[in-house]
Amino acid sequence: MPVIDFAHFRRFSYCFIETGTGRLASVWAAFAAGFVHVKTVEASEEIYRQNEIDILARGFWLVDAQANWKRFMNEGLVLDVWLGLSVNHLGDMLKGHIFPVVMWLDAHVSGPHSAGHSDWLEKGSASTFARDKVLTLEIQLILAHRKDHILLISDQGAANSEAHIQVLKTANARYQCQVYDEQRGSTLYSNQVLACVVA
Repeated sequence: MPVIDFAHFRRFSYCFIETGTGRLASVWAAFAAGFVHVKTVEASEEIYRQNEIDILARGFWLVDAQANWKRFMNEGLVLDVWLGLSVNHLGDMLKGHIFPVVMWLDAHVSGPHSAGHSDWLEKGSASTFARDKVLTLEIQLILAHRKDHILLISDQGAANSEAHIQVLKTANARYQCQVYDEQRGSTLYSNQVLACVVA
């Protein structure tokens, strides 16, 4: 199984949109892959505030700010960050894009420090933060905007991907999907990312 590499998907768009910022690893990987505009949203206010410090430490400077959105720039690179649930901000993140963009969908509970962890422990699959619930809503919003965005779905795996593939292929029969491994640091996670591209 091949390992996911954002650089492979750079040819489809200059813009990379991420749901679930976490600690910025995917943001820096997207810039390293050649994307020049990255948009990301984080639901945890604590993580969002820490990320602001890290972004500034990387040489980016704040150029515009509103209540739940900030734009940073550095040597021609643009970074837009939102605070809140991905499903509440995807419309704004996609606004103005007349061509497909590469999207990294990763806005779900991923441990005790992630947004919604206690809600997910209490409610399970009924939680607002449950993986399948978040992904289903994100995919609906994305397909309402365009039916040819490139979707990279993190922590999906081959076993969980069939329903989402069917939704995408119903919207656009030209979607081609493949499962990739994911390298995080020194650990290789098998069958973790579902990549769907319109051929």
